[in-house]
Amino acid sequence: MKNDSLTISYLQIRKAVGYLGISLPIILALYSFILGPCNELQASLSQYYYTAAGNLFTGIICAISFFLYSYKGYDSTDNRAGTTASILGFATAIFPTGQKELFCNFTMLPYPFPPYFTYLHAGAAALFFIVLAYFCIKLFTKSANNDIPITNEKRIRNKIYRACGIIIISCLILMAIVYLNKSLNIKLANYKPIFVLETIMLWAFGFSWLVKGEVLFEDK
Repeated sequence: MKNDSLTISYLQIRKAVGYLGISLPIILALYSFILGPCNELQASLSQYYYTAAGNLFTGIICAISFFLYSYKGYDSTDNRAGTTASILGFATAIFPTGQKELFCNFTMLPYPFPPYFTYLHAGAAALFFIVLAYFCIKLFTKSANNDIPITNEKRIRNKIYRACGIIIISCLILMAIVYLNKSLNIKLANYKPIFVLETIMLWAFGFSWLVKGEVLFEDK
C-alpha cells in the first residue's frame, strides 16, 4: 500500500510539472493582456517579470523548481538531475533579466538590478533547459526493471521523450543564433522569436512530463 501511495505521489508530481510548464506562457500572456494591459506579447517570457504577471512568472517557475526538487526517479542520477534542475529554476526566478524590449508599462517600480543579473538569468535558464532535455533523452527512456520486456506503449513513450529532448536542444540553438545575430534579431523582432522558441521548449518539456505521469500512452 505504501509503494502504491508513493507511485501515485510521483505521478502527481510529474503531472503538476507538465501542466505548469505547458500553461506558463499562456497564463503570462493572458494575465498581462487582461490586467496590464499589454497589447503585445513580450520579447521573451522573462520580460513578463516587469508586467502585471510578474508575480505569476516568479511563482510558477518556483513551483516547477520545487516539484523538480521533490521528484525521485529510479536511482541517484535522476535525483541529482532533479535537484540540479530545481536549483537552476530557482536561480532563473531569483535573478531577473534586464528591462529591455518591454512592450507595455511597468506595473512595479523599475529596480536598477546589477547588469550581471541578466547573465546569471540567461545562463541559469539555458542550463535549466539543457537538464530538462537530459531528462527527456536519457532518464525518461530508462526502465524500472530491465528484465521485463519493453511494452509497445513504452516504445512510443521513449520516441516522444527523445523527440521532446531534441526539440528543446534545437530551440536553444535557434535562440542562440537569433540572439547573437543582431541583424536577424531585428528582422524577426515583430514575430517575437525568443518568446515563440521558449514557448515551444516549455510545451515540449511539459508534454514529456505529462507522458511520464501516465496521462498519455499508459501501459495496458
